[in-house]
Amino acid sequence: MTEIASPATAVRSHRLRRWLLRVGGLVAIVAAAGLAALYYYAETLVEQHLRPAMVSLLEDRFDSAVELESLRVSMAPTLSVRGEGLTLRKKGRSDIPPLIAIRAFTIAGSVRELWNRRIDRVHLEGLEIVVPPRRGADMPGAKSGGEPVKTTPSTPGASAPDAFIREIVTEASVLTIMSKQEGKRPRVFELRKIRFENFQFTQPAVFEADLTNPTPQGDVAVVGTFGPWQAGEPSSTPIDGHFLFNADLSTIKGIGGALRAEGRFAGPLDYIRTSGKTSTDDFSLSSGGGKFPLLVDYDAIVDGTNGDTQLERVNGRLGVSQISARGAIVRVDGVKGRRITLDT
Repeated sequence: MTEIASPATAVRSHRLRRWLLRVGGLVAIVAAAGLAALYYYAETLVEQHLRPAMVSLLEDRFDSAVELESLRVSMAPTLSVRGEGLTLRKKGRSDIPPLIAIRAFTIAGSVRELWNRRIDRVHLEGLEIVVPPRRGADMPGAKSGGEPVKTTPSTPGASAPDAFIREIVTEASVLTIMSKQEGKRPRVFELRKIRFENFQFTQPAVFEADLTNPTPQGDVAVVGTFGPWQAGEPSSTPIDGHFLFNADLSTIKGIGGALRAEGRFAGPLDYIRTSGKTSTDDFSLSSGGGKFPLLVDYDAIVDGTNGDTQLERVNGRLGVSQISARGAIVRVDGVKGRRITLDT
C-alpha cells in the first residue's frame, strides 16, 4: 500500500529545501568574501610589506642595487607569491654584468610565514650568477701560486633580521666566474640543478648540485655547504664538499681517455683546495703510442676564475710505471688549450 504525504508534510519539506538553499548560498557568499578579503590582505601585505622588505634585505645582504619588475599573489592551488625580473647589480661595479639575475621565482608559504621571513620553498627560474674577481691587493697571486690575502668576512646588514628558507630549487642555471686577468674569458658552468636546504644568508647552507664542467668537458655531481655569501668580495665566499666527476679528456689538447674522479674540496671560490683520486682506463697521448690505464692520487689548488691548477702532489701509475710529481695545468697567452708541466 503506497503512502501519500499529507499537504502539511509537503509544505514543510519544501520550506526545508528553500532554507538549505539559502543557508548554502549565504555560506558560499561568506566564503567568497573571506577569500576575497584574504587575497586583498595578501596583496596588501606583499605590496606594502613583503616587496620593500625583500628589496631591502637583498640590498643589504648582497651590497647591491635591486630591481624587481613585478610581484603578485596567487591563491591556486595554495597561497604563493610569484616575482619576475629580479636583478641584483653590485654597487660601484657598473663595469660588470649584474651579480644575480632571475627571470622568475615562486615563493610558497602561508601569510604568517611570509611575515616572519620563514619560508617553506622557493623555486627559481632562469638563474644567472656572475662572480667578479677580487680587486686590488686582495686578488690572489696567480703567477706566484700564493694563497689569497685573507680579508675580513663581509656581511652587510648583518644586524637586520635574517630569512630562513627550508628549500631553494632551481634548474638550468648559469654560473659565470670572471677572470682576474683583464681580457681573459670567464669560466662558465651550466648548472642543471641546484638544491639548498635550510638556507640563511648568515650561515653556511647545505646544497647539492649537478653541473657541466667546461674543461675537460664532463659532468660533476656535488654535495656540500656554501656560504655565507661574502658581499664585499663574492669570489671569497667559502665552499666545501665532495664531488664525483666524469669527463672526456680529449677535450684537452694532447691527451685522451674517459676520466672518473672523486674527492673533496674546500676554500673560497677563487682558491679551492682539492684532493682526490682519478682513474682513466684508456689514457692516451695524441702524439702517439698505445692506451694505458692511469690511476692518480692528488692534492691540488684550483683557481676558479680561470681554471689554472697547481698540482701540489701527484702519485700515480701509468700502466706498470709509477709516477710521483708536482706541477701545474695552466693557460698560456696566445696558445690554444693548456700547458701541463710536471716535475718528477
